[in-house]
Amino acid sequence: MTNEHVVSALVRKFAEIKGKLKASEKHSRNLRADLTHLDAVLRLFRTNYETAKIIAKRPKRPIRWGKRGQGWRTAIDVLRRADAPMTAREIGLQAARKLGVETKGEPLRYLVTSIGDSLQRASKKGVVRQIGDYPRRWEIVG
Repeated sequence: MTNEHVVSALVRKFAEIKGKLKASEKHSRNLRADLTHLDAVLRLFRTNYETAKIIAKRPKRPIRWGKRGQGWRTAIDVLRRADAPMTAREIGLQAARKLGVETKGEPLRYLVTSIGDSLQRASKKGVVRQIGDYPRRWEIVG
């Protein structure tokens, strides 16, 4: 019994990832060239400037569900209407449905992570409180 369909799918996936890697390497080369050019221009203005000491800045991910703060406001609304404490994932799933975000894959992971981070910050301000350690469940204070 052969598994040609499995081999075929694996070859197709391998080729896809190899193509993404090739595109990523090209993008990386372009970014390095941009850095070289910026370094040269900086040295025109300050000859002894040490660009190696510049700390890399993490790029911001694009917000995929609307205006700034909309995900958080929706998450808080979900939590207010909840009958019991909820996990960030449970809140994220309900918020995703309300916002029209995919309920699987990268968009949901990003929304859940963002909501989890926001819940952590809000707990320090006394807006929400954490119930338990794993899985963390959240509820509105007051």
